Amino acid sequence: MSFQKKYVLIYFCVAAFFILRHQHSFAQNVISDDKLKVNVSTIHNSLEFINKLEPKRFDYKTRDYHNLQLPHGGHYGFITEEFKKVMPPSG
Repeated sequence: MSFQKKYVLIYFCVAAFFILRHQHSFAQNVISDDKLKVNVSTIHNSLEFINKLEPKRFDYKTRDYHNLQLPHGGHYGFITEEFKKVMPPSG
């Protein structure tokens, strides 16, 4: 695997973590993934999806959305709408 693909894979994993973390950040109880999910299957040719993703560097609009308590400073990740175009929700 090339250095670039490894780098993108790392971004993908980090972004997935942050997406999941922010989706559940207001939950009172933490439930593990394996208890929440069914019909889990492997994505074949996953590098095709990863190669289509475009990692971004960004700052949150902390002044506009101060009630969300978004973190300050630079961050790396994906734009959710762009991510969904590459890997749309199934079902």
